[in-house]
Amino acid sequence: MKNKKNIEQTLNELNTSKDGLSNKEALKRNAHYGKNTLPQPKKKTIFNIFIEQFKNPIIYILLIAAIISMAIKEFTDAGFIMAVLLINAIIGTYQEYSASQQAEALKQIVKTYITILRDNQKVELLNEDITIGDIIFFESGNKVPADVRLIESDNLLVNESLLTGESIDVLKDATYIAKKNEPIGDRKNMLYAGSMVTKGRAIGVITTISEQTEVGKLASLLASSESIKPPLIQKMEEFSLNIAKIIAVVVVLIILAGIYQNFPIKDIFFFTVAIAVSTIPEGLPVAITVALSIATAVMSKRNVIVRKLSAIEGLGSCTLIASDKTGTMTQNNLSVENFITPQKDYLKSELINEKVLQCSILCNEATYHIENNKLHFLGDQVDVALAEFSINLDNSITNLKEKLKPINTLPYEPENKYSAMSYIIDEKKIDFIKGSPEIIIEKCKLENKELKNIETQIYKWADKGFRNIALAYKENKNNNLAENGYTYLGFAAIIDPLREGVIESIKDAEDAGIEVVMITGDHPNTAFFIARELGIAMNKDEVIDGNEVTKWEEIGAPKEKIAKKRVFARVTPKQKQLIVKTFQNLGHFVAVTGDGVNDAPALKYANIGISIGKSGTDVARESSDLILTDDSFNSI
Repeated sequence: MKNKKNIEQTLNELNTSKDGLSNKEALKRNAHYGKNTLPQPKKKTIFNIFIEQFKNPIIYILLIAAIISMAIKEFTDAGFIMAVLLINAIIGTYQEYSASQQAEALKQIVKTYITILRDNQKVELLNEDITIGDIIFFESGNKVPADVRLIESDNLLVNESLLTGESIDVLKDATYIAKKNEPIGDRKNMLYAGSMVTKGRAIGVITTISEQTEVGKLASLLASSESIKPPLIQKMEEFSLNIAKIIAVVVVLIILAGIYQNFPIKDIFFFTVAIAVSTIPEGLPVAITVALSIATAVMSKRNVIVRKLSAIEGLGSCTLIASDKTGTMTQNNLSVENFITPQKDYLKSELINEKVLQCSILCNEATYHIENNKLHFLGDQVDVALAEFSINLDNSITNLKEKLKPINTLPYEPENKYSAMSYIIDEKKIDFIKGSPEIIIEKCKLENKELKNIETQIYKWADKGFRNIALAYKENKNNNLAENGYTYLGFAAIIDPLREGVIESIKDAEDAGIEVVMITGDHPNTAFFIARELGIAMNKDEVIDGNEVTKWEEIGAPKEKIAKKRVFARVTPKQKQLIVKTFQNLGHFVAVTGDGVNDAPALKYANIGISIGKSGTDVARESSDLILTDDSFNSI
């Protein structure tokens, strides 16, 4: 078992290295091991689907009525009942088969890409194209695509509830080596397919794929198990059965009354059969399935994937949309427009202090490579924007990140609101940090006058709609990252343009009686500027930040006060969930949009969770009912 072996032993056994496989070797292994896909449920034939249309309590009653009609030679009535059943079956078969074909097509729309090493270079590949021996990278929000032995781990927390049933996140450790056989939940140096990375960063080597993974061993069982009917369909069947029971009672009473009045038995029978046929809603379950299936097909053409069929019915009840800003209402194509120091506002084309460029490129998790004489970037949009900004100003620092290896790293996490890395430069250990200005300035040594000037600058640029990311550094002789005492460098003013047509879409929603609110991690001023452009909020009284939400939660502010807010800025994942719950308590049927791991709690708690398909994280998609394949609010 790989969890009993150290890293070197595991790499040797898998005949790979920390530099990853070569493309040539990967092709050989793909041919030998096959695709990284799990066994699929056996597809139903058209005949199977047709037969299933008759598996319904109401249909059974009608079939019995048809058989009895034929037995007493009333072929016209029997033919009519059978014709109705046949038409229903044909319609149901056509729609279900079309829906299954549509679902198969929808599977191809959402592709999960994995970051791995090939020929010692980071590349993104489809989940199905990775193979045993590949070196793979993880960060918050990633879904583990195969079984992996960790090589490096940094504050790595993983949700393994799919396999273990334990909802508490597990802390992983690449250096751990098991001394005995352990249950899956205790294997600290392993990641398993289907689990979710909820915090931290890691590098690992793929040990098993597809059917050989722990979840793959369960796949045949999962594939053969029957699916649960949507609640809406269950309610309709329950409703139909109740009607059938009432009709049965009425039929018995009619028969007794007919016998008492000495009517011919044949007339009594056909009279009761006529009542049963006319009053039993035999087409209701099929009609609902047909309607939802058609809606699924139509919505897929409008860039929406329906993960749960019953979510379509829920959309009709939606009264409020709580939308994330970045990537949904904006283009998520960030660029640094200015860099603001306490002394000067620099244009993005003006050369700045060397430490600014070093911090921008080194305190950064984005990666890049040259292809066709052009730099291609991969990573978080803020990191990419800062890397592009620094390289465009000074091309000589392009290779700086390759030459220097970080000594300490603190990856960005939503709850921390900053990241940090330290390097040896000119024989000195230097700690770099970047993040939300209010967090960074707290860690810097600043006079009161300087502090007030910087805060004024931050508010000024946030009022213009810019997202501000502050930078700082410190020469540090200690081994660990410094907690404070940093030298403030300034902040990058980053812009994210609005998506085309989103203003009109929000107006359409509000005209339809659906309220729209914005929930974002941005500065309140930045959020208000964008919200005002979108027509969501007209004055700052409609804006509330995370600190106020905390106070509101502690003192139990009236719900009516919260109902008047339209912009929720600088909020935590837990607060997003609380905001959704509050609106639900006010009587709203809430739809939530989001793309990150920090949006997952709100997506899960919402009446309808809508995740971003292209740029969104796996955990966000797993928590949602609908997926926007074009990442656009317009599609909602």
